[in-house]
Amino acid sequence: AHLGVQMTHDIPNHTGGLATKVFEYLFLSVPVLMSDTSEKRTIYGTLADYALPNNPKAIAVAIKSVADDYDNKKVLAVVNRKIALESYSWEGEAKKLLSVYDECLAL
Repeated sequence: AHLGVQMTHDIPNHTGGLATKVFEYLFLSVPVLMSDTSEKRTIYGTLADYALPNNPKAIAVAIKSVADDYDNKKVLAVVNRKIALESYSWEGEAKKLLSVYDECLAL
């Protein structure tokens, strides 16, 4: 795949969830385009490009932007994979969870 796309409507059931396919794209070093919502930007930050989810023209412009700069987007996707592995892998999550347990036990 040259681009992973995850567009969801800006409604509560869709905005706060973590889509498995986004992590698959990231872990496979595929550039990601997703819905431009504050929740998605908070969660994924610079790991993705964004477009307004209910605006086909904005989505088309974003896809063209990725295509026009694909070589750089692919290099960035490799960097993003490393960031995603550190931030969202089971090993990374285990470290965070153990840290919370340590804090609780120290109380």
